[in-house]
Amino acid sequence: MRVAFTSDLHLDFPENRPVLRAMVGCLMGSRPDAFVLAGDLSHRLKDVEEGLKTFAPLSCPKLFVPGNHDVWILGREPEARSSREKYEQHLPRLAAAAAFTYLPREPVLLGDVAFAGTMGWYDYSFRVRALDRRYSLAEYAAKVSGFDLHSRWSLPGGDGAAPDGAVAAEMVAALKEQLWWAEWRGARAVVAVTHFVPFAELLEVRGTDAWDVNNAYMGSASLGAALQTCPRLAAVIFGHAHRVTDREVRGVRGIARPLGYPVPEEQETADPAALAERRLGWLDV
Repeated sequence: MRVAFTSDLHLDFPENRPVLRAMVGCLMGSRPDAFVLAGDLSHRLKDVEEGLKTFAPLSCPKLFVPGNHDVWILGREPEARSSREKYEQHLPRLAAAAAFTYLPREPVLLGDVAFAGTMGWYDYSFRVRALDRRYSLAEYAAKVSGFDLHSRWSLPGGDGAAPDGAVAAEMVAALKEQLWWAEWRGARAVVAVTHFVPFAELLEVRGTDAWDVNNAYMGSASLGAALQTCPRLAAVIFGHAHRVTDREVRGVRGIARPLGYPVPEEQETADPAALAERRLGWLDV
């Protein structure tokens, strides 16, 4: 099976829209057996809807896991009152309307390959410990870097606020259930899809507070630990860090091929088709 994948299309940036359309053209020419979109289309539901529907000409199975930007609450969408509501109601609805399987709601078996997915979240376990002398866990919870201030997670019942660690644990528990399902179904191979980064080793540490403090919000150690329990795991596709990645960590192959925010030099020197080709990843399972 040949799987195409990408992430972090960030369609709230107009410069990325021609690349998206070119990406669909590349996929139509390459004809993958499955296509995976690993989150961060936009904080606006309208952009998410348009982005997913752009892939309508692609006839292979299409799989979607949202990212943190997709669950942002900015007060301009009255129908979405919390990040949980977006994650559990609005995004699955938009995915279904665009013929995407919403992996956080249901894993899928394509032939003898299972796909399991969850967005993931952060619990500060990836924080750079050298910064502990400056920032407490309470300060990370208050978003010391201003990171992800627009996320509003309610508790599962809908009332109150869920702390980041509880959200991360909830995501990991859901992924474990899907991995167990894949084993029960006798899948030959399993492809996991997350938005958040599964291992701290896949992140960059620059030695500057302005950069390194953000590592606390990149993922959770428990996410990687859950993946290590799956004996038939072929790879985990992820996003969020905006870094092209293909690296094995503790027996798990982590791969990412994000588009990310527009880079002026790249936009000026590459036509959308060339940029689209560089931002599409391929996995043979």
